[in-house]
This record gives sequence, structure tokens and C-alpha cells, in this order.
Amino acid sequence: YDTICDTITVSADSTIFIYNLQHIEAPSAIWVELSEYYTANIFWNNITLSKGSLYRVFQSYSLLRKYNEDDWQIIAEGLTDTTYSDSLLFEPDGDYKYGVKAIFETAQSGITESEPFNLLRFVDVAFNLSLSNGAPPVRIYLTMTGLDSIYSQSFSDTTDASGVLHFSDVFMADYSIEISKEGYISIIDTITVSADTTEFWFVLDPIISISDHPFPNSYAISQNYPNPFHCGSNGVSKTKICYQLPKSSYVKIYIYNIRGEKVRTLINEKNEPGYYEVIWNGRNDNNKTLSSGIYFYKLRVGNKVIDTKKCLILR
Repeated sequence: YDTICDTITVSADSTIFIYNLQHIEAPSAIWVELSEYYTANIFWNNITLSKGSLYRVFQSYSLLRKYNEDDWQIIAEGLTDTTYSDSLLFEPDGDYKYGVKAIFETAQSGITESEPFNLLRFVDVAFNLSLSNGAPPVRIYLTMTGLDSIYSQSFSDTTDASGVLHFSDVFMADYSIEISKEGYISIIDTITVSADTTEFWFVLDPIISISDHPFPNSYAISQNYPNPFHCGSNGVSKTKICYQLPKSSYVKIYIYNIRGEKVRTLINEKNEPGYYEVIWNGRNDNNKTLSSGIYFYKLRVGNKVIDTKKCLILR
């Protein structure tokens, strides 16, 4: 309402004074549209002065923001347009609402408030990692990288004896993860973190050494069995590949499609001398089932390719 400033004289005959405060018009409505990149686009109606208020001189609008139960905070003053954009990209999650008031030469209106809205983007995530042979799940290394174009967060950690890893303030999006431990087959997968999906379980299988002694006298990789093998049907859903190392070596076994494109990394680590076998489930590095066709797997030791074999997937 208007503020009235006046001078009065109190006397025996003048003891009652009557004043009528004039209401100060405020914008009738304000609303918010939130963009994909968490920009709040705020709109409000222009004020309309009543006949009794035409003497007022309108100057501008002030825009305010309220977070949870905090006090109103002015975020912009001197506005003459009826729209404003406010980035919430790096603001905390919580409840927000906006308010606008009209500023006149000698007074200001009350606050017209928007409907409140909840901003929820980040959650706490837990990974439960274990080893299929029952060994203590220590020193399992996990990395996760966001596939979104907004925050693109990255996290990494190594397990203790509990096998559990916790990450805080994780943006809800798709992530590429890699889980590895020396002597075990690495897991490469894609997960989706959402408000309802914040806990994940993974089990690592060991690289199996068929025999420790005697050591082989040459590098070799055998034909997979069964071959061909069925994938994604009611039949066989995996195949076994055996290889041998005469000495401690850094080993890589890659799967390629017929166009020569690498589709899966089966082994990428150091092995001690011995005989080994690894299981392939017919999936690529994104955990997607591969289509029917011819594929090649290659044993590489250091920078040298030892051998390449051909296998066939049937659907």
C-alpha cells in the first residue's frame, strides 16, 4: 500500500483523522519454465494501473528467488521487460520459487509468487562388487564416466574388504563404467542412474589358469569352443577361448567384427606364465548382444600379435 506522509493538528475539536491507503498494483501472475540445461525462464504479467493510481510513476520490476525455507533473495532489479532467465545449473537441489514486485517512484508492490517446483538432479550411488570365486573383494577398481552433455561427471575408487563403493552427488544420467582387478575378467558396461536406481551389483569372474606347471614353451591361442555358438537364444550363450603364456606377459585379447572394428576387449592385463581360459558371452564392450556373423579374436602380447582365430555367432 501507499505510504502517507502528512502534518496534522490535534485540538479539542480535532481528535479523529481518517486516511485511505491506496493499494499498489502488483503483477497478477508469474510462472516458470525450466529448460533441459536447468535454466529457469521466468515470465510475469505487466501491471495495469487503476484510475485512482494513475498518479504513480512506474519505474521497474524486481525479481526474487526463494530456496527451501530461506528468505527471499533479490536476483535482479531495474527490470523493464516481463521475462528473465536464471541459471540453476550450479545451484543445489531443493525447492525453488520466484517472486516479482513492481517498483514505483515512492512505493513498491507486494510480491507475486510463482508455484514452487522441486529441483532434483543428484543422488548418492552405491556399487556392491564381489568375486565369483568367493575371494575377498579387495582392490577392485571402478571408474564411471558420465555420457551426458550437461555435467559429464567422472568418479573412481578402489574397494576395501567390504566390496562396497559409495559416490555422492551423482547426476542422474547414463554412465560408462569399467570394473577391473588383476587376475579377473574386466567388466565394461553402461548403467543408468535415476531417482529409483541408485544401487548396482557386479560380480567379476577370474581368469582361469588351467595348469600352473609345467609352463608352456610358446605363446598360443586355441580355437574357441563351441564354434559356432548361439547367442541370445535358448541354446549355448557363451564360448570358451584358451591361451598359453611361456612367461609373465602383458596380454590383450580383442574381438573384431568382419569390418575389422574392435567390438570387445576380453583381456587387457598382465598374466603369469601358464595355461588360461576366458569365457566370452557374445556381447560387445557396451554389453549389447552382437548380431549373427563371423568374428575374429586376436592374442596380442606386448606390441606383437601372436595369432588370430575366426569364430561364428548364430542367433
